[in-house]
Amino acid sequence: EKMKRIEEQNNTIDIMLSLLKIEKEKITDNIFINGSQRIRIGDFLIKDYTKIQIDDNSLYTRVTVQMNNLGTKIRDREYGINIGTKEQFLIKEGQFILSKIDARNGAFGMVTKEIDGAIVTNDFPSYNIDTSKISIDFLLLFTSSTEFIRICGVSSRGVTGRKRVKEDILLNIEIALPDIKEQEMTLKTINQQFKIMDTRKDSLLIMKELLRIGREKALKEVLYGN
Repeated sequence: EKMKRIEEQNNTIDIMLSLLKIEKEKITDNIFINGSQRIRIGDFLIKDYTKIQIDDNSLYTRVTVQMNNLGTKIRDREYGINIGTKEQFLIKEGQFILSKIDARNGAFGMVTKEIDGAIVTNDFPSYNIDTSKISIDFLLLFTSSTEFIRICGVSSRGVTGRKRVKEDILLNIEIALPDIKEQEMTLKTINQQFKIMDTRKDSLLIMKELLRIGREKALKEVLYGN
């Protein structure tokens, strides 16, 4: 009976955590779905075409663009003689980069100082950001939204499992985007809302941990008695 009560309470907490996540996603998505001022994604993400011819004797940094919105990191460093694709692209700190294959799985992020000057193939387009139209923080908010994942999905074409984002489709999609001043105010409001929601989440996680401890104790009582 005690174990059953604990499981019911644990399930209730899981439902509340899921509802919090959904609420957070709705708040973010609504910013980019609703609104009278609309703009093409291609108006603030400008494709960069800086090509490089790979030299066999030079050492190059290569990049991993992680899924689930985990950003970018160094994949490895390799000499040109061991790199098959000889025409690649240079990326620069401050750009936005995505994986054409896995963008719909959250594979995108900012080019950090660590990977400045790294090389990528055509499957990893990079974009300069027009910060007169969108702030970096607001871009990060947009790309962390489920709406952006949806956009990457509808922009993808190809056979199942190997679909790729078609940039001409992606960059021509319009989103609601307030002006720079309003973006700053919106971020402040959202951060306040998220802070309250994160406090609620932390409280639920503490309760979940206490239930885990209670479950272990109850199980020991069942197995070994008092």
